[in-house]
Amino acid sequence: MIHPYYKTPPLQSLYHSGEFKVIIFYLLAGLITSLTDYVLFFIFFNVLSAGLLLATIIAYIGGLIISYVQSRYIVFRKSAVGQKFTTSAWRYIVLLIINLAITYLMLLAMEIWFGLTPLIGKFIVWTFLIFWNYVANKYWVFKGPRKVQKRLFGM
Repeated sequence: MIHPYYKTPPLQSLYHSGEFKVIIFYLLAGLITSLTDYVLFFIFFNVLSAGLLLATIIAYIGGLIISYVQSRYIVFRKSAVGQKFTTSAWRYIVLLIINLAITYLMLLAMEIWFGLTPLIGKFIVWTFLIFWNYVANKYWVFKGPRKVQKRLFGM
């Protein structure tokens, strides 16, 4: 018999809820997206000598398509069921614009204040964005359709 005050360990309950699998897929999709972003950023910033802003924008646009497809159809597919494509796409674009501003401002600040090259600063920004994007994608972008509550007695 299980003791009435027994609490399932957090990792075990995370695994049984299916959320562990979502987190693993999220991290793998993020790795693929980050590689795409970094390669494009490196090419445009170092090889083609585009400015910081232009290289950041191009890298984001390249990663956008890969990231959105992975998030909607692989990572958050269960929570996005029934949600209109346009709803999640617009929310994703808004999140992308916010992330672009965060990335650019953080890279610029690290370069000015700490003399850190943007090629290294990208890794610091990614660390922050991993957590921020998971929460934003799960609870806002791909949260599924709004559930209408049924009222009792027509009220």
